Amino acid sequence: EPCDECDSCRSFNNNASFNIYELDAASNNGVDDIRALVEQVRYAPQGAKYKVYIIDEVHMLSAAAFNAFLKTLEEPPSYAKFILATTEKHKILPTILSRCQIFDFHRIQLADIQGHLVHICEEEKITAEDDALHIIAQKADGGLRDALSIFDRMVSFCGSNIKYEDVIDNLNILDYDYFFRLIDAMLQEDVANVLLTYDKILRKGFDNEVFLNGLAAHLRNILISRDPITLQLLESGEAIKNRYLQQAQNTSMSFLLTALTICNECDVRYGQARDKKLHIQMHLIKMCFISRGIQLAEQKKNNLNSTAPLPENGVKKQSENLAAQQPVAVAPPAKMLSFAESKALLLQKVEEPPSDFLPKHASNQWKNEQSAAKLSGGSSDILSAIKAEAMREVRAEQEAPQDNSHLYTLDNLQKNWGAFAKNVESPTLQLQLNEAIPKLQLTEKTIDLVVTSTLAKAQIESEMALIELLRRELASPMLVFNIKVERVEKTADANALQQQTQNQAQQRLTDPEKLRLMADENTLVRDFFRKFDLKIEAS
Repeated sequence: EPCDECDSCRSFNNNASFNIYELDAASNNGVDDIRALVEQVRYAPQGAKYKVYIIDEVHMLSAAAFNAFLKTLEEPPSYAKFILATTEKHKILPTILSRCQIFDFHRIQLADIQGHLVHICEEEKITAEDDALHIIAQKADGGLRDALSIFDRMVSFCGSNIKYEDVIDNLNILDYDYFFRLIDAMLQEDVANVLLTYDKILRKGFDNEVFLNGLAAHLRNILISRDPITLQLLESGEAIKNRYLQQAQNTSMSFLLTALTICNECDVRYGQARDKKLHIQMHLIKMCFISRGIQLAEQKKNNLNSTAPLPENGVKKQSENLAAQQPVAVAPPAKMLSFAESKALLLQKVEEPPSDFLPKHASNQWKNEQSAAKLSGGSSDILSAIKAEAMREVRAEQEAPQDNSHLYTLDNLQKNWGAFAKNVESPTLQLQLNEAIPKLQLTEKTIDLVVTSTLAKAQIESEMALIELLRRELASPMLVFNIKVERVEKTADANALQQQTQNQAQQRLTDPEKLRLMADENTLVRDFFRKFDLKIEAS
């Protein structure tokens, strides 16, 4: 602690000390600036024991400046002390950090800043509300210097009496009261009040993103207010803290978690929305009906629990429940019934299952067995046995393989093969498909093809659309090609086909002939030639 009496303290307080040197590295980050500092290190202190060099924002120094400063840090004079201040330690070279003692300063807590502001108010005879000082401390974000600057501005604006309303108006802060009213309206499903409150916030000049962040922070504060252990994380004044505790008692955990999820979804998709205001309004309306959705989910859960599977003796209990719920149009017995008679009476009260649930023969079996049970007083397990047998028969009918053998025929194959070959655009592939004659193998579900070249084999194998069409039309999902290459000698028919192909190649149309053909078949082409006065000349 300084004594404020010696020459060193007095010179420091008067800003006249020659032993304290400060360098702003943000604006003096070159090699020459560091060399000038190192040059001053050579001189001993005057009237003091140490010389102190303070380099602020040291992470702004260039790599060359750090290298020039490294030698002095490795072997400093005994009287030289260097204080390197930075907010981004990770930007400093590891060789510099390894030669320094590192002291991490944390942000000042809100309670400490608020307590210091209270002390200043007592010294300066200023009255201020606790919530107002808390807002100032919160706006300073852990910096006491920023808190003092904001406090001076509030004193200039409000005078000697600082109120909470004046602080939020001057600092353009969204009031907590808006969020408390929004949550209360959401719990009551008051959509109109929610939309009107949101509109009032916009008319006060607040941005949509500020509103979303404030709403998410408010929901988080309510969430941590529900548990006394996490209540210490709530950073607010006493009056506002009491309001959080009161609203936390009226909201459920499901509502808060769902609202936070909706708020996060709105924030994530906010940039993609064209109408920002409508985008937020839709999510606010969703929040209004969270409570109703939770109630419906609980009702559905209760219904599922009530229809849970019965135990082994559940048929008897179910019959007893039905007997207790449904009125029986039977005259009361004049005497006490036996056990068998009571069981037959219960079987009368069980409704017959719907006809579409059981097959016809199973429905007849139901009636026969039920009648037998009535007459003989048989066990109530007959009911469950008949139901199980009927369900097995229905499941067997559904899982039975379908007979599609009528689709897997040679005629159906040739029909679909020719239709596919006719629609192929490639002349080469169309020729290969027409030459190949497919044959079915009924036992192995394969198609035998005989082609004359490996090129034809490769083209047909690569045509996935053909095999998929045949698998679908022939109802054979595992259908495959079995292609064989057999080279044959040219016959008279083959020579005739080759001659026909050459004649077609000689009769290919020229470009002018193609244009004339296009003009004859398309009116738009004719209009184009007529509009620009174009003529087709022979090549």
